[in-house]
Amino acid sequence: MYIRKVYKLQTIAGKSFLFLRKDGEVDMTRILSFNKTSVWLWKQLSDIEFTEDEVFCLLKEHYEGDLSQMKQNLKWWIDSLIKEEIIVV
Repeated sequence: MYIRKVYKLQTIAGKSFLFLRKDGEVDMTRILSFNKTSVWLWKQLSDIEFTEDEVFCLLKEHYEGDLSQMKQNLKWWIDSLIKEEIIVV
């Protein structure tokens, strides 16, 4: 899977956002807010192909915490971006 190149994170007032698209145009009514972990993941994954397992390995090397919860949160994040057609499988 990979992140579609048409999407770029935007930082406004110290917060990171992704403006979704509809019919090839930016839809200002559909905005995703990214936390620090999501921004870090986005930067790691931009311009590469990856699997969920590879992303999980990156995540657990960089962050400490409950691995089960980490995997569950990662799956939710990836599934959400796939649903919005930001990540292509």
